Amino acid sequence: MKLFYVKKGDTIYDYYETIPEAYFYKKKLMDNQWDINCLIDKVIEVIEINKKLDVNTIYEVDIKYCPHCRHRIKKNIEECPHCGIKLKDYY
Repeated sequence: MKLFYVKKGDTIYDYYETIPEAYFYKKKLMDNQWDINCLIDKVIEVIEINKKLDVNTIYEVDIKYCPHCRHRIKKNIEECPHCGIKLKDYY
């Protein structure tokens, strides 16, 4: 359920689940003179789809980007410094 939103005047830009998430997007909009196009991120990733995985093997995951806000993050941190989600749930 999304409880928080970013609003300027009569315009509501979007709804968010957490205050840090809403604040992040408000700051991003303010830094870009409230241009809605700044919220559109292009993510390009090459994925090897024909690789066969062994279901009995535990693979190490190397997270380079936050799975929530897509910002670049350092390895082995517990919380995203940009949006504040707990990253240990994704390791």
